[in-house]
Amino acid sequence: MSLVALVFLVVHIASALVDGYVGLNLLDVFVPFGADYSPLWIGFGAVAVDLLLAVGVSSLLRSRIPRPVWRGIHLTAYAMWPLAVLHTAFTAGGDMASLWMQLVVAANVVAVVAAALRWRRRDQHPDALARRAGDLRHLAGNVR
Repeated sequence: MSLVALVFLVVHIASALVDGYVGLNLLDVFVPFGADYSPLWIGFGAVAVDLLLAVGVSSLLRSRIPRPVWRGIHLTAYAMWPLAVLHTAFTAGGDMASLWMQLVVAANVVAVVAAALRWRRRDQHPDALARRAGDLRHLAGNVR
């Protein structure tokens, strides 16, 4: 799934570079807030791309960098998604005025918020359930 998302991102960036309407250059893709067209919202997309690259490169170098550094870089992925959503919501041009695009963005936001809320319920997390089952087995063994 990540590979498919990466391919779509590359197609998105390439088409934005080739399209003369927006007038982006390769530097605008990686250096935030310098684009002539909608610099704030394009800049959020550039920051999201930079974070994606940092996560990807650190994954390739995982065995060569300290675990806390790797983990810190990977935690930036939590900032990547809202930046990408803001980029989408405010630079989608005429598409954001259409109902289908609003529904796609809304469905994405609802799905991620629901997943985050579900994840936060630690009592339902598979690790917590396994720990609880182990504790019960341990207690049952001590009762004998």
